[in-house]
Amino acid sequence: MSVSKDQQLSSISKANSYERIGEYWDKHSLVDHWGETVEAEFEMRAERQHRIAIDPDVFEHLEKEARIQGIVPERLLNKLLSERLGLAK
Repeated sequence: MSVSKDQQLSSISKANSYERIGEYWDKHSLVDHWGETVEAEFEMRAERQHRIAIDPDVFEHLEKEARIQGIVPERLLNKLLSERLGLAK
């Protein structure tokens, strides 16, 4: 997103970049600005997910490996299955 110096991305922080917005919220609390917020409505469409049962011992190993890689077990399982099935991007 291209933003000119005069444009603001955020009305509360008065920041003009996502980095500056992040810096602002690292030091401030929404509680202090609650009166400045407005209600928003939006709709989300998520892809349908399917659940499968995994052997508890397999899940334990999956969970340990996921922790090592710094990702959630579901993501690791999808990655491994995609690679195994030749679907990896």
